Amino acid sequence: MIQPPLLKPGDKIFIVSPSRTIQETQIKEAIDIFKKWGLQVELGRHVYDSFGYFAGTDEQRLADLQKGMDDIEIKAIFC
Repeated sequence: MIQPPLLKPGDKIFIVSPSRTIQETQIKEAIDIFKKWGLQVELGRHVYDSFGYFAGTDEQRLADLQKGMDDIEIKAIFC
């Protein structure tokens, strides 16, 4: 099994919402904890979008996830 390296201070992480819509208050504590650990937090462009029950259209949610996978500086993606 291939295991990625452990996260360390200064690493960039990416938060996306590939399913339901979320509010800023729902992930604020997680963002604060990640920053306290010294991680750089980047949010997907459509994290807080709403399209019915979902966090944006299929294309928007896919674009956020794809951005996280394509960016070589991002060390982890959190959903």
